[in-house]
Amino acid sequence: MSAFIITAEQMAINCNVIAGAIGYSPVFNHWVVQVKDSLVIEKELSESDKIFFKEINEYWKQGNDKKIAFNLVARMLVQANYEGVIDRYNKCEDTSRESQEFYLNEVLKARESTVEKAKTQSYFQLVKSLRCLDYQCSDWKEYKKSLAKNLLSSTEYFALDSFEEFMNAKWC
Repeated sequence: MSAFIITAEQMAINCNVIAGAIGYSPVFNHWVVQVKDSLVIEKELSESDKIFFKEINEYWKQGNDKKIAFNLVARMLVQANYEGVIDRYNKCEDTSRESQEFYLNEVLKARESTVEKAKTQSYFQLVKSLRCLDYQCSDWKEYKKSLAKNLLSSTEYFALDSFEEFMNAKWC
C-alpha cells in the first residue's frame, strides 16, 4: 500500500483528541508523565525528537496549556507523517520543507474548527484514524523509536478513559 499525508482536518482532529479536547484529563498529559523523565527513551531518540523531548519537559513545567500541547503534538505528528512519505518515495516533490510548513500551518489553523469533531467521534473512529496515521508514518526509518510512535500507541490506550460510555460502564 502507498503512504500519504493525511488531511489537515483529520490531523487536527487527532491532535485535538491527544491535546485534550475530550475527557477530564488530556491524553497528552498522561503520556508526558510517562516519558518526560525517561532516560531510556531519551538515549534512543533522533536529533529532531531530542528537540521535542526538551520541549515536552518545558511544556510540563509551564502548566499544561492545551494550545501549546496541540502545537507540539501537531509538529511531532506532521513530521512523522512527512518522514514516512519521504522515506517511502525518496523525497518526492510534495514532501518539501515548504510543503510541510504549509501543511503544518493548515493543521494549526484547523485547531478551533475541529474541536467539536474531536469531541463527537466514536472511540472506534478515533482508533481507526490513529491506526491510519500510524501506518502512514511507518515507512520512516526512525519511526519505531520515535516519540510520535510512542505517543500514537499510548493515545489509543489513554483515550478510552475519556469516552463517556466507558466511564459509565459497570465496574465488575
